[in-house]
Amino acid sequence: KDSALVSMHDATINRMTNGKGAIKDMTLAEIEKLQVKGHDSLDKTIYRVPTFEQIINLCKDKIYIYIDFKNASAAVTYAMLKKMGMDKQVLVYINGIQQLIDWHAAAPQMPLMLSMPKSAKDVESMKTFINQAKPDLLDGSWKEYTTDMVSAAKGMNIPAWPDAQSADECPQVWDQALAKGFTGLQTDHPAALVKYLEEKGLR
Repeated sequence: KDSALVSMHDATINRMTNGKGAIKDMTLAEIEKLQVKGHDSLDKTIYRVPTFEQIINLCKDKIYIYIDFKNASAAVTYAMLKKMGMDKQVLVYINGIQQLIDWHAAAPQMPLMLSMPKSAKDVESMKTFINQAKPDLLDGSWKEYTTDMVSAAKGMNIPAWPDAQSADECPQVWDQALAKGFTGLQTDHPAALVKYLEEKGLR
């Protein structure tokens, strides 16, 4: 409500916290009072909703981050990244056409990741989407891609780093995904995937 930037996957706080309501209708002071629900009932630690600035401070000069961009100002977000010297350490996942327009206006050089639409089921329809939307990277499920589509994207200098995370994510899934030619995967198990890639001589 007061334009502060915070990290929350959903548009509401209902699923993740002990409160109810939409993020856009709350002030930062109200959000900071919330407690984030934990998965471990034995963990008595009190967790809070992180601000974007806290995340940037934690990550600066340590890791690259991927911003799953939701209901915020692209200009304000980029200004904070620039101010804190993190603008070269991020890529932004786009969730809508207006976001794409806003990010192109605020930071034309920022790498943007988009999921392919359901209509992109083969090389030609994928190329049509890439030529229209002009993404820097492609997202989506690894199952949505064929080997030819991955190869064609590479030929257009567009990496595809799809989702591998799922309830059944395992080395067999990684084998099948990498067989299609992907150079990156999104995972819920980074340490395990790193170890797997190293054992395969792929990292």
